[in-house]
Amino acid sequence: WTPAPMGDTMRHERTFMYALFGYMIKDMFIFINDPLFFAHHAVCILGMFGIFSVPAGLGTFILGAVVLELGTLTFNVVLLCGEDAP
Repeated sequence: WTPAPMGDTMRHERTFMYALFGYMIKDMFIFINDPLFFAHHAVCILGMFGIFSVPAGLGTFILGAVVLELGTLTFNVVLLCGEDAP
């Protein structure tokens, strides 16, 4: 642990986390009427604060976030271009 856990040596990782944080905030307020979706994003943001302060699992967190977002991308492509597409 250092006084600045997300120091200058982790610039790219910090940038990814800031972008993910921004998307979480945006999605929270787009779907504010869905309490489960809102709560899910709130818990994710709390987890991100934990990673910002103690980045021991940062690589695992980033890998997991990328895999999950790729899953979301695939799901959306199937919905838009699959058999049931409008």
